[in-house]
Amino acid sequence: MLVLLPLPSRCPEEVLPADPWTVFSARESLDLACGPASLSWAGKYAAKLAVIELLGLTEPVWSDVEILPDEADCRAPGGPCRARHRPSVVLSGAARTAAGGARGGRIAVTITHETTAAAALVVWDRTATAPV
Repeated sequence: MLVLLPLPSRCPEEVLPADPWTVFSARESLDLACGPASLSWAGKYAAKLAVIELLGLTEPVWSDVEILPDEADCRAPGGPCRARHRPSVVLSGAARTAAGGARGGRIAVTITHETTAAAALVVWDRTATAPV
């Protein structure tokens, strides 16, 4: 699933819903506080939209889909996590159920940013043994 999110400007207020705090969990907000806000917000938002669409959630609870730094990258030596992390998808609630629970495979995500757009590509490998 690919989601391309046009950015009317670099202001997150123009990209996200009226209250972005309903979109991002406390853990995501902490991660967002460390980087260039508009690009990070737009990229995470595009990734969340892609995962929600991939799972076919019609009434998503935004906090059920989190886009967080990969824990293995954060534990690696050599600098701040934010500067080099791969994003990972963490599911809970209805999103986890839609993905088949712990045996539902693995969802991989990649995010890219340009001046006028953010894009996220998610791939659901249902044969992977890693939990979602």
